[in-house]
Amino acid sequence: MPRYESDVCIIGSGISAALLAQKLSELSPNLSVIIVEAGKKLFDFENRFKYRQRMIDYGENPWAGDYIEDQAAEGIISRTMTAGGLAMHFGAVSQRFSQEDLRLQSMYGLAADWPIEWPELERFYCEAERRMGVAAEPGPYPEDRPSQPYPMPPMELSWNLVQLRQWADKSGTPFWSTPVCKNTVPYDGRRACIRCATCSVCPTGARYSPDFTLKKLIADKKIQLHDRTLIRKLVPHDTEHAIVAAHGVHEDRPNDPVEYRARTFVVAAGYVWSSHLLLLSTSSRYPNGIANSSRLVGRYMNGHAYVSSIVELDAELYPGMNEPHSLVSRRFFRCDPKDF
Repeated sequence: MPRYESDVCIIGSGISAALLAQKLSELSPNLSVIIVEAGKKLFDFENRFKYRQRMIDYGENPWAGDYIEDQAAEGIISRTMTAGGLAMHFGAVSQRFSQEDLRLQSMYGLAADWPIEWPELERFYCEAERRMGVAAEPGPYPEDRPSQPYPMPPMELSWNLVQLRQWADKSGTPFWSTPVCKNTVPYDGRRACIRCATCSVCPTGARYSPDFTLKKLIADKKIQLHDRTLIRKLVPHDTEHAIVAAHGVHEDRPNDPVEYRARTFVVAAGYVWSSHLLLLSTSSRYPNGIANSSRLVGRYMNGHAYVSSIVELDAELYPGMNEPHSLVSRRFFRCDPKDF
């Protein structure tokens, strides 16, 4: 059985894994870090448009391994098996939570309060926005103003959005440009957005995706990336609450298991596969899987709930330019606790 050892082993290579590896390389440059990814690394940036064209012509998913048999809950569950994960073809919207989201129980009697306060979380928002490169403008509400300036000015509104905002302004509800991690000016070695409306698989590099971070870390020899390697089980310590190994297989050698050993393991394989992996990792000490004493791992997994509506306007519109961009209003993100 091939064995690989490191200080930190990260399972999954999506946006959380990439940013974590980047931060580790800054805090502890001498740490050895291995990222294990079930999908293939598609770092040939120049061919992104070709991947998109196959999706248009043949209805293929934008990245190989996008569909995982028997690992979907009811409804639409988004996930991607490739180096970079779902953020390789996400919409890049970078909306923050509201302060009230952390205090639903104390303010509204709903759910539970978070164990951290807003100022602690907000500083990490600022750091993540800097690392990804978020283009945004502060909203008109004091609760939504960042403690640090956004890295880039907001995306300019298209003609269509200007018309829509003029119509919406009549309601007295303020709208503004949606925060996005797309370059409005050259940033972090990537060019500015040319507003070509192909954001699902950005062909220019203006939209952030984890492969940019991963490639830099690999080039600087900060990490190793083992792709096409599926981790099937986490092995716990005999007596301590710790993981000592991860077992998996490489796509080219399905009958030859591979083992990873590390002082610290990070499960960052997306909410579908992470839950699945924890449940697969049964043992005499953990008959229901790792971290599942509550029997709730993966049980209430779901996507976003939302309400949609359509309005027909007598307006002159010209679709086709930066269609994925939108307006946002946070006026109704919060409500008076007296209403509950």
